[in-house]
Amino acid sequence: MAKILLLNPPSRHGEAVVRDNLYGCFTKGKANYVWPPLALAEVAATLEARGNECRIIDGVVAKRSLKQIASDAREWGAEYLFIITGTPTLNYDLEVAAEIKRACHATVLFSGSVCTLAAEKVFQDGTVDYALLGEPDLSTPELVDALEKGGRSPSTVKGISYMSDGEIKSTGPADLIEDLNVLPFPARHLIPNAEYFNPLAKRLPYTTIFTSRGCPFHCIFCPSKLLYGGKFRPRSAENVVAEMEECVKKYGIREFFIRDETFTLDKKRVLDICRLMQAKGLRVDWICNSRVDTIDKEMMIAMKKAGCHLVKYGVESGSQRVLDYLEKGITLERTRQTFKEMHETGIDSVAHFMMGSPGETREDIEATIRFAREIDPDYASFNITIPMPGTELWNRVKDKLPAHSGDLYDIEKNLVEGTFSEAISDIPRREIEKYYNDAHRHFYLRPSYILKRLRKMGSLDELVRTTRAGAYLLAFTLKRKTK
Repeated sequence: MAKILLLNPPSRHGEAVVRDNLYGCFTKGKANYVWPPLALAEVAATLEARGNECRIIDGVVAKRSLKQIASDAREWGAEYLFIITGTPTLNYDLEVAAEIKRACHATVLFSGSVCTLAAEKVFQDGTVDYALLGEPDLSTPELVDALEKGGRSPSTVKGISYMSDGEIKSTGPADLIEDLNVLPFPARHLIPNAEYFNPLAKRLPYTTIFTSRGCPFHCIFCPSKLLYGGKFRPRSAENVVAEMEECVKKYGIREFFIRDETFTLDKKRVLDICRLMQAKGLRVDWICNSRVDTIDKEMMIAMKKAGCHLVKYGVESGSQRVLDYLEKGITLERTRQTFKEMHETGIDSVAHFMMGSPGETREDIEATIRFAREIDPDYASFNITIPMPGTELWNRVKDKLPAHSGDLYDIEKNLVEGTFSEAISDIPRREIEKYYNDAHRHFYLRPSYILKRLRKMGSLDELVRTTRAGAYLLAFTLKRKTK
């Protein structure tokens, strides 16, 4: 039995950083979201199933310094350290891992798509011993077994890379897990469930949950296929609702954020989940991700009856030409229709937008800002286009990127600064950043929007959470404007 510390590192400057294998590492500084480290809990569950002793430290909510965490690891006797990393946080994560490794001499395991895309950077300073390639749920316990029990070389474990004789060796990515029902439920007993905050949640405590993996669509900017592939792999309705029941009865969870790339891909499964939730008497609220072309009014009504109060959509642009370039596969008219039905059904919505994509003009960005007001979601999220390594967008523009561009993906700049805009767009960086700031201001500071949100407040708790998130957003916007 091995002692394995799974760490969500403390952020360098105190902002909340979300880490998962799906989208990598990104900051939620605009509203100070604090999401549970579910990906760590998923791996911990498969490690515990093999008899290992696991501990999760969430440095974001623990309010402990790196030195204190290193001391904790030494006192506990951690033999392995597992960290999920990404391009935006890799350099800092190496510093974190080195500090803990010095304290307790743990074997360091890194996971995340960057382990495949930039292995030379992962192993650059000798801190990382093994990198997990692809889905780490099953390859991680197999690797630990091989290292602990002997008689089997780690080189026989599929889904890892490591240094040997000065060269990076790889056994190739782990096979995709076809039947997700075989995985144990995430080890939520190892995380402080009551500590997490989501301003979009109606009730706390809340948690995140994955009911499927894989997306069959071809958006050129999305990194999800790098890990989960392009095949939709759903869990059964019974398996999903059983996990929800455990969360409610064992951990007092009152709300779920379903983190699937697209929860609404299989209409029958969605309706089955909704019916089963009601049959089990699960009185919980929930949020999910969708696409405007994979949902209809019948699904919306069933979802609302089962507790869904908010759906998040990637709208991306108010220009059909830009949508076509991004290979989003949706039309502006379908987006209008879906948001009209959302308003009629009474479910809240979030619309995510991008600006600064290749070939995008000033007129396109202004059309996007107008389109956001036209479809009138309850919340709008505007981001600056980033060509994430390994995506098709990155492949198209990589020759235009500045030399040593890896440092430009830093977590403090990612999505909110036009770091790559001048390389991939014809619009100067400062103009893109001004559009970014103006978009938030023009959407959220409308008197009509403020009045609408006040009318929709269902409780004092909701008012407090929304006010808290709004204060963070205002401070974030003012900070950006000052910069």
